[in-house]
This record gives sequence, C-alpha cells and structure tokens, in this order.
Amino acid sequence: MRVLVFLLSYLLLSFNNFVAAKSLKVYTIEQPPISYTEDGEFKGIAVDIVKEVFKRMNQPIELYIYPLARALKELREQDGDAIFALVNNPKREKYLLYSDEILITQTGTLFTRREDNISFNGDFSVLTQYRFGTLRGASYGAKWDRAVEDKTIKFITPISNYEQSIKMLLKNRVDIIVGSHLTIVHLLKDIDLQNKIIELPLPFIRAPTYLAFSKNDLALKKQFDITLKKLKTDGSYQKLISKYIL
Repeated sequence: MRVLVFLLSYLLLSFNNFVAAKSLKVYTIEQPPISYTEDGEFKGIAVDIVKEVFKRMNQPIELYIYPLARALKELREQDGDAIFALVNNPKREKYLLYSDEILITQTGTLFTRREDNISFNGDFSVLTQYRFGTLRGASYGAKWDRAVEDKTIKFITPISNYEQSIKMLLKNRVDIIVGSHLTIVHLLKDIDLQNKIIELPLPFIRAPTYLAFSKNDLALKKQFDITLKKLKTDGSYQKLISKYIL
C-alpha cells in the first residue's frame, strides 16, 4: 500500500512538473523602448518586466514579435497564450483575459512634420481635415474612439508599425501619426529626425497597458498579478524601467 501511495505521489509530482514546464507562447510588438529586438535578443521595458515575472513564476515562455493585428488574430484563433502591452479594450475581452495589475502606463500623442505648423488644443475637431496614420489593430482610448465614430476624424490609414508610420509622414502620405510617446520619440532620436518631426502638445490619452491571456485561465492570471505586484513592491520593477529611462 505504501509503495502504491509513493508511486501515485511520484507520478502526480512528475505530471505537475511536466505541466509547469510547458512553455507559453507570448506575443508583443516592435515598439522600442517598450519591446524590440536587437542582435536577435528581445529587449525593452515591458519585455524585461514580463520575463522577470514569468521567471519568478517558474513558467517558461517563448517570445514572438509580430505586427499587432497579426498577433491579435493568432490569439483569437487560440494559437498563442498571451500578449503585451495592450490597452484594455472591451471588444478584446471576448477572447482575452486581461491581468489586473498594470504592466506599464503609456502616453498617446500626435506627431506632425515641423513645417506644417499644425496646432492641437486637445479637441480633435480642429484636426478633422487631416489624414491620420494609426497602428493597425491598436486602441487609443475612448476619446479617440468617439472622434472616429462621430466622423470628427475622417481620414485614417492603418499602418503595420511605427517605423513605417514615420516614413509615411515624411513622404506626405499622412499628416499626423498617432502613437506611444516613448516609442516614437525613441525612434526619432535613433534616426535623427527629431528636428523634422515634432510632437504636438496635450497628450490625448494616458493609458495603462497590460498583459492579457488568450485563455480563461484565472489561476495563471492571478499568479501573474501577484508576482508583478511583488516586483513593484520590492523595487525590482523600477530598476528594470531605469535601464531604459534615466
């Protein structure tokens, strides 16, 4: 009897270890300094935070950087396990389970060519005649959504990534690009275009972004939230951010 109990316990432990060892397929997008690749290595503020959280959970992951629309499609079709860093959009809650703990807060702003002298006072109605370049599949919050729905913003060109949006702005194919302050400023400095492309004042959104799971695994989400919260309270979270933002 003792031998049987021992064997059952051993098999159960082995099974649990096997389950825990199964890698999660986790997506993000090319969005420096939030998430990007350099010399074949995944880097970025959110990347480092997510990797550290799953490391503390003893949960292996496989990271993939895809265009946002493609990554969301993979998750809708249950071909992946998680994605970051996303604004919590109610429409996505049909197939995504968002963490409760904020991964990183991002600011959404507008960028234009310096010579165009476009002004923005926080009201999208003053920009109704302009062409906007937006990240395909991205969500920019309730204020933006209302402006699109009521046709205040009429001309939108979906773009695959932020680098492409900058190129389209320079080629006069769009008048304004929309996106993360951190990412676009980082890219403009990297390619020395901060004098040609400027950021308009008055960010229209300050949005918390999250990691979201593709399956309704409440236990995994809860463990992720608890671990991320500990990362913040023990000081590790700020240290990881400070590597990229002084």
